[in-house]
Amino acid sequence: MNSTSTGIGWTLASTPGANTYSHKFCITDCDSSPTWGPLSIGYTELVASLAVGGSTPPFDLQIYTPSSTTDYNTQTVNVTVQAVP
Repeated sequence: MNSTSTGIGWTLASTPGANTYSHKFCITDCDSSPTWGPLSIGYTELVASLAVGGSTPPFDLQIYTPSSTTDYNTQTVNVTVQAVP
Protein backbone atom coordinates (compact mmCIF):
# COMPACT_ATOMS: atom_id res chain seq x y z
CA MET A 1 0.00 0.00 0.00
CA ASN A 2 1.29 3.47 -0.71
CA SER A 3 0.13 7.07 -0.50
CA THR A 4 0.48 10.05 -2.82
CA SER A 5 -1.00 13.53 -2.77
CA THR A 6 -2.18 15.75 -5.59
CA GLY A 7 -2.17 19.17 -3.94
CA ILE A 8 0.19 22.00 -4.75
CA GLY A 9 1.84 22.64 -1.41
CA TRP A 10 1.51 19.65 0.94
CA THR A 11 4.18 16.94 1.04
CA LEU A 12 4.01 13.49 2.61
CA ALA A 13 6.43 13.17 5.56
CA SER A 14 6.97 10.89 8.55
CA THR A 15 5.52 13.53 10.90
CA PRO A 16 3.30 16.52 10.13
CA GLY A 17 4.85 19.97 10.04
CA ALA A 18 4.64 23.14 7.97
CA ASN A 19 3.02 22.11 4.65
CA THR A 20 3.73 18.43 5.40
CA TYR A 21 1.23 15.74 6.36
CA SER A 22 1.65 12.16 7.52
CA HIS A 23 -0.40 9.11 6.63
CA LYS A 24 -0.45 6.02 8.86
CA PHE A 25 -2.01 2.56 8.92
CA CYS A 26 -2.99 0.07 11.61
CA ILE A 27 -3.58 -3.68 11.22
CA THR A 28 -3.43 -4.83 14.87
CA ASP A 29 -5.84 -3.91 17.70
CA CYS A 30 -6.98 -0.84 15.77
CA ASP A 31 -10.02 -0.32 17.99
CA SER A 32 -8.51 -0.90 21.44
CA SER A 33 -4.77 -0.17 21.44
CA PRO A 34 -3.66 0.59 17.89
CA THR A 35 -0.12 0.46 16.60
CA TRP A 36 0.28 2.91 13.74
CA GLY A 37 2.86 2.42 11.00
CA PRO A 38 3.84 5.08 8.45
CA LEU A 39 2.73 4.99 4.82
CA SER A 40 5.16 6.32 2.28
CA ILE A 41 5.34 6.93 -1.46
CA GLY A 42 6.89 3.46 -1.78
CA TYR A 43 4.88 0.30 -1.10
CA THR A 44 4.50 -0.90 2.48
CA GLU A 45 3.71 -4.56 3.17
CA LEU A 46 0.68 -4.95 5.41
CA VAL A 47 0.32 -8.74 5.44
CA ALA A 48 3.05 -11.18 4.42
CA SER A 49 0.69 -13.96 3.26
CA LEU A 50 -2.97 -14.92 3.17
CA ALA A 51 -4.52 -18.35 2.74
CA VAL A 52 -6.44 -18.90 -0.49
CA GLY A 53 -10.08 -18.19 0.28
CA GLY A 54 -9.12 -16.78 3.67
CA SER A 55 -10.49 -13.55 5.01
CA THR A 56 -8.60 -10.32 4.57
CA PRO A 57 -7.59 -8.71 7.86
CA PRO A 58 -9.07 -5.26 8.43
CA PHE A 59 -6.88 -2.19 8.40
CA ASP A 60 -7.44 1.43 9.39
CA LEU A 61 -5.93 4.57 7.88
CA GLN A 62 -5.19 7.84 9.62
CA ILE A 63 -4.13 11.20 8.17
CA TYR A 64 -2.41 13.90 10.20
CA THR A 65 -2.76 17.33 8.60
CA PRO A 66 0.01 19.95 8.58
CA SER A 67 0.67 21.93 11.74
CA SER A 68 0.63 25.05 9.54
CA THR A 69 0.08 25.67 5.85
CA THR A 70 0.33 28.27 3.12
CA ASP A 71 -1.87 26.18 0.78
CA TYR A 72 -5.55 26.34 1.74
CA ASN A 73 -6.74 24.62 -1.44
CA THR A 74 -8.46 21.24 -1.33
CA GLN A 75 -5.92 18.43 -1.03
CA THR A 76 -6.46 14.91 -2.39
CA VAL A 77 -4.70 11.83 -1.07
CA ASN A 78 -4.59 8.64 -3.14
CA VAL A 79 -4.03 5.27 -1.48
CA THR A 80 -3.22 2.26 -3.64
CA VAL A 81 -3.71 -1.26 -2.28
CA GLN A 82 -1.95 -3.95 -4.29
CA ALA A 83 -2.33 -7.72 -3.98
CA VAL A 84 0.70 -9.62 -5.27
CA PRO A 85 0.34 -13.34 -5.97
